[in-house]
Amino acid sequence: MNKFISSETKISNDFIENNIKTKHIFVLAGGQLKDGNVNAWVKERLDLVLSIKQNNKDAIIYCIGGGTYHKKPIHNIYGHVIHESRSCSNYLIEKGINYTDIKREWSSYDTIANGYFSFTNFILPMNMNECVLITSEFHMKRTKEIFSYFSKIFDIDIKITYLSSENNMDNELLKVRSEREKKSIQSFKNNIVKNITSVKEFINWFYVEHNAYNCNTICIKTDLDEKIKKSY
Repeated sequence: MNKFISSETKISNDFIENNIKTKHIFVLAGGQLKDGNVNAWVKERLDLVLSIKQNNKDAIIYCIGGGTYHKKPIHNIYGHVIHESRSCSNYLIEKGINYTDIKREWSSYDTIANGYFSFTNFILPMNMNECVLITSEFHMKRTKEIFSYFSKIFDIDIKITYLSSENNMDNELLKVRSEREKKSIQSFKNNIVKNITSVKEFINWFYVEHNAYNCNTICIKTDLDEKIKKSY
């Protein structure tokens, strides 16, 4: 029988360091600056990772995210794409984390894919029974909905502890992003949760209907204004 356990809390660093015990820390990427570094709200996520890691020396950190289809990818001096998970791992390494304690995923280009590839790349093959999952407060409700969905269709017993980091985003942009999150949650519930109830059905939808992964779309057009694009 599937058992899905979750918790979401705003907590102090003292509580984190003294109470969270885990072997697996997942952090969702969430945008980059033009130079390939992480933006302010992603730093908040990564700093929360660092706080947890202090008291969980043996924990592995999983940086999840390839990029976004809302804007063009960033390249390094050799012309290679700087994936968002690479930006995250670079930040953690600069803060003293050993690269052997980090694993990256770079196939996902939205939160649905974050969930799917977290399960297929790490949670399922490594037979995890617990993990901590970190993202920004504005992004947490949809993240929980998506990871809950995958725990159900994969029928896996896993305890996921959800921790929200500070948004650290200007009020105008936060308002717009929060409204987009509400619409995306409702769309996911209506189109996916209610209609797609097996792994086989999901994979078919993912590679046939999802514009970032199907073979029917040469490019994805987006009508977002430039300021909103910068938040991805």
